[in-house]
Amino acid sequence: MTLELELSEQMSQLMADQLRDGEFKSPESLAMAAIARFLDDKAEDAHIQMLLDEAEASGPYLEFTADEFSLELDKIMAEARAEVLLRGGTILP
Repeated sequence: MTLELELSEQMSQLMADQLRDGEFKSPESLAMAAIARFLDDKAEDAHIQMLLDEAEASGPYLEFTADEFSLELDKIMAEARAEVLLRGGTILP
């Protein structure tokens, strides 16, 4: 497949610099890395959106003061420690 792109002067210069500095072996490898990065970013965006949708569907948001958050976090950590010990695990200091 052949793809033609028109690049801004700034982007063209950035790519030329990366090729000159040996960051990529060829323009093709640079383009493939850029496409892979773009697809990774899209996948991450989709994952974040899925988590946000899940949070929205799970019920109303709860707001905590700093003290309430600290107490809730302590409670969660105590439950986690108890579960580890119940399963025969060890908790390091």
